[in-house]
Amino acid sequence: MLLALNDRLVGDLGMYWLFERLRSAPAELRVDDVLGFVARSAREHPEAGRWSETTTLRVAQHYLASLRDCGLARGTRRKVTVRPALYAGPVRLLVRALALAGISGLSALRSPLFRLLALDSAEVIDALGELNGAGALRFRMQADIVELDAERISPTAATTSP
Repeated sequence: MLLALNDRLVGDLGMYWLFERLRSAPAELRVDDVLGFVARSAREHPEAGRWSETTTLRVAQHYLASLRDCGLARGTRRKVTVRPALYAGPVRLLVRALALAGISGLSALRSPLFRLLALDSAEVIDALGELNGAGALRFRMQADIVELDAERISPTAATTSP
């Protein structure tokens, strides 16, 4: 999550390439597919176009190894995706990052960054509601009014707050 929020290419790989593979887990992850994504997105990522073939290959290999190391894939030579569980920590980090970027309310709920957590737009509200119920963050929504706060709250505060 941190790397994806700090590196646009890694973020785009996560939101637009990895997302579909996580959703259909177990799905095979191939270096050639990552290389194809990087080549197709050269306009958005001109720095990648200046890399040598060796550098581009190493970036793709390290990206896939990182996915395995972070628990989003398994395997050494042949990597296969693992659908991630919903944990409060990464969601709170993402909500805080959106707030720091000045993105709040409905715009935050519609952010493609939630795809980094393998959540499609239809699942974001349910996931935030579940985490609110567990006291992991504050989330309320009525029509198009959204209150979202990534601060952890205690379970008793979740039931006694107005």
